[in-house]
Amino acid sequence: MVQVYALKKSLTSQGLKHLHEKRILHRDLKPANILVAADGRLVIGDLGLGRAMGPQTHFARTTVGTPLYFSPEICEERPYSFKSDVWALGCIMYELAALKTPFRAANQLALAKFTGPSPS
Repeated sequence: MVQVYALKKSLTSQGLKHLHEKRILHRDLKPANILVAADGRLVIGDLGLGRAMGPQTHFARTTVGTPLYFSPEICEERPYSFKSDVWALGCIMYELAALKTPFRAANQLALAKFTGPSPS
């Protein structure tokens, strides 16, 4: 659990928080995009699908990223925000603790059903 806490603290208090303060939505947060720097720090990489949100923009609508880490809003093709990155971080933390992904399915459509409807 120490490693999971360290990951959460490192990503949320430094990397992810910094991106969100700069109004950057990562949109593809997954274990393969968390890198270990030479000094041991965790670094968020691969911003290829990232989106800079304008000052008046509160939601994105394009379905991009890795389906295993999609938030319910993305699965439902609804507008989503920075909270979707936090959802993906939660999926990563679950994967670290349980040593398996939180959702498994035979295909992407079935995977989307696992997240269930989001609260209205």
